[in-house]
Amino acid sequence: FVMDASGANPRPATNSRSIKTFPDWLPDGEGIVYSSYTRQGDPGLFLSSRGAARPGPLLAGAIPGAPKYRGVFDPSGDFLALVASVDESTHVFRVRREGQQVLQLTRGRSIEVGPTWSPDGQQIAFVSDRTGAPQIYVMDRDGGNMRRLTFQGSYNTSPAWSPDGRWIAYETRLEGQFDIWLIDPGGDVNVPLVVHPRSDEDPTWSPDSRKLAFSSTRRGRADIYVMDVNGEKLERLTERKGENRSPSWGPF
Repeated sequence: FVMDASGANPRPATNSRSIKTFPDWLPDGEGIVYSSYTRQGDPGLFLSSRGAARPGPLLAGAIPGAPKYRGVFDPSGDFLALVASVDESTHVFRVRREGQQVLQLTRGRSIEVGPTWSPDGQQIAFVSDRTGAPQIYVMDRDGGNMRRLTFQGSYNTSPAWSPDGRWIAYETRLEGQFDIWLIDPGGDVNVPLVVHPRSDEDPTWSPDSRKLAFSSTRRGRADIYVMDVNGEKLERLTERKGENRSPSWGPF
């Protein structure tokens, strides 16, 4: 679904019955890339473009045979950080939009997921369980200078780099439920933002870096909420039946 930033005018962006996950806007706002599961059970990437009659496959020829779980465009719109399964593990790749210049950025037996680009497109934050529990890491766009960013919490995931470059929002599990914290890209400042007895997950930034949208189960089912980055003005945006998760804020 797509809705206004106020929560008004919710409307379906896709209409097939397959499971769809991880929507992410193109930098120019002209489309959404997402993962959709095939009848065989493997995920692939699709692009729903504004004005197109139907969504089309994306990166179908890149890494043949590999299930593709998520794709996130860099700020230029020319490359994607791609999450795909190879060699019985899940890794992050950098791929041109046309499916060329495939570069594997992470390797080994660990599971690496959840990439998010820095606003200048030179770095990628991601999630890795290479130390046993999922933690947030940062690397250059070519896979170099990889370093661990988070050391607190037993399960850290869903990083989201702010458009102004100052913060990386992420969800952390400290006492059974997930809360949303902010950490600076250098790892020097790490502060809680959304803390509640129920879980708060899936942070995504407004284009001006002043607000965060996220999913929360504080009313039982998952709904989408928005809050100022100073922790004030919490507002629930969704009232639809079912679970509402994985928000992605448009670029404008």
